[in-house]
Amino acid sequence: MKRSPFPAIFVFVILLTTLSFPLDFVLFGHKDAVWELQTDGNLIYSVSADGTLKVWSKELVLLNTVTTHSSWARCVALSDKYIAVGGYKPDNEIRVYDKSNLKFLYTLKGHTASVFTLSFYKNYLFSGGSDNSILVWKDFKLFKRLKYHDAWVRKIVVFGDFLVSGDENGRVVFSNIADFSLVKMFELGSMVNAMSIMESSLIVGTANGTVYEFQIVGRDVKYRKVLSLDSPVEAIDSQGNYLYVSQLGSVFLFEKKAGSFKKMRKINVSPSEVSTLKVVGATIFAGNRQGEIYSYSITGDYKAKSPRHFFSSAKIIKSYKNNELIVARENGNVENYSIQTGLLKWSYNIGTSARFVAEAKDEIVVGSGSGKLFLLKGGKLTASIVTEDALISYLKLKDNLFYVGSLGKVYLLEKTDRWSIKPVLKLEGEWITALSYSGNVIYIGTNAGNVYTFDTKNGKASRIYNYPSCAVSILMVNSSLYAFFFDGKYAIFDGKSWQLKNSEISPLYSVYLSGKDLV
Repeated sequence: MKRSPFPAIFVFVILLTTLSFPLDFVLFGHKDAVWELQTDGNLIYSVSADGTLKVWSKELVLLNTVTTHSSWARCVALSDKYIAVGGYKPDNEIRVYDKSNLKFLYTLKGHTASVFTLSFYKNYLFSGGSDNSILVWKDFKLFKRLKYHDAWVRKIVVFGDFLVSGDENGRVVFSNIADFSLVKMFELGSMVNAMSIMESSLIVGTANGTVYEFQIVGRDVKYRKVLSLDSPVEAIDSQGNYLYVSQLGSVFLFEKKAGSFKKMRKINVSPSEVSTLKVVGATIFAGNRQGEIYSYSITGDYKAKSPRHFFSSAKIIKSYKNNELIVARENGNVENYSIQTGLLKWSYNIGTSARFVAEAKDEIVVGSGSGKLFLLKGGKLTASIVTEDALISYLKLKDNLFYVGSLGKVYLLEKTDRWSIKPVLKLEGEWITALSYSGNVIYIGTNAGNVYTFDTKNGKASRIYNYPSCAVSILMVNSSLYAFFFDGKYAIFDGKSWQLKNSEISPLYSVYLSGKDLV
């Protein structure tokens, strides 16, 4: 039997029952309402009622997913080092992650109800929720509990030397950030939905469509009504002297001149209600209640949309040996059907989302979103191997030899007397979304739109192409390499020099290559 070109040194992985907080990846976005968007100026961070935090490029290419809560992921805050995500009831917890690699760090327990708002300031994290409380966390330990509200705390921001909070009943509270003593309260009479710092002002939007401007005058705080709109203000963001306000499925742009706000334009951005809004440079990002994120130029031109993720998605293969159909589902079910009768022969739930399914000699191989790789035979688990992050793609060389793609790694999976796995290539920060081969060369596509060649003899990888969309398939046909991307574009390369020969937009959302024909 021909051996792998890699040294025969294998680490046998002991079966583990749990794996905490791996990173996951799917081609699609959120399943449910997008509650909040945040940005560090480079990447976009979104949290959703599907319990996940997702990270996007400014082109809305999905980069990473973390399942943060068993309930809604209701709010998110960023610092230069950390990401904090607040959970909806019955979770009521705050989860903190390392911003550089999204690895889980802390669980903060203190709220007795849903966490609606988060804000970082120096070594503090402020949180507010439906227990009518503001919690002050210092170095991620509970430092102080503030009870200035008798209603759900909806928004918190740091404005100058003040911690500002707004609640369900329309109360806005300014407290001294030095000692958290109460400074001043305002009763706006309608739920505070949005806050944004606009130059030297704090802008507050409410559920009755009113927008207020707060300013610090000497040692006092003054406010005034600046806009009266005809529907609830859902989200606000600002940039320089421009104010962006979302109402229903639209975003309104206002310019502040000589103390007054003049309406510049209305942009219809979404078919459903815009729940969160963020402006980055010349781009507006808007998340809606259907789980979609749209991007528009500030002049109103459509740029991109995140594809919504549906829970019913599945991976399907046909077993030519046994004339069976194998289905691996998002809900963890792996099912075996007779192709002749259509009847279910067996079913097994792996307890986590399936990301790929493949056929070995007499076993089914399933890669999962939890980082576990499952081996099934006749509807029973025969082995389980644990890795760090989701296993999302595969390349079968033989019945007992596979390459498997994950976050920043390509693994070699092999069975001699038992299954073993080891990393053979690292591509930091990129998900391996497509794998193919010819001879001694492995072709690799990533979620960042990069296409690599990997020489298995010398262990070296070279990037040959980049396109700002996830690579979904790579295949060699008639000495030409085809790379297909999620937005429908494909690129064709010379199979020897790797020079780009052509690139087109395919009329097909997905493609199938068979023999010499491109269908």
